[in-house]
Amino acid sequence: MTIRNGVLKAGTLLPGSRELAKTLGVHRKTVIAAYEELNAQDWIVIIPRKHVAVSEHISLLKPHDWSRIGIDLEFSHLSIQTCN
Repeated sequence: MTIRNGVLKAGTLLPGSRELAKTLGVHRKTVIAAYEELNAQDWIVIIPRKHVAVSEHISLLKPHDWSRIGIDLEFSHLSIQTCN
């Protein structure tokens, strides 16, 4: 992920929900839901009516080893993109 890999540093401001929704061509509620999930997992901090920023306390996730039960998952093609 872009946040975990350090591309987006702690404290980096992210675009507001309206701006990001317009940039991505999705409904604003979709962006709000994504931001709320990232906030719940402590990846970002949301200050209502002010800003959204990358969290100072990024969660450390331990990837599950699905290969041991015969499932091969490859998500390396996914990333969070910044919008300037």
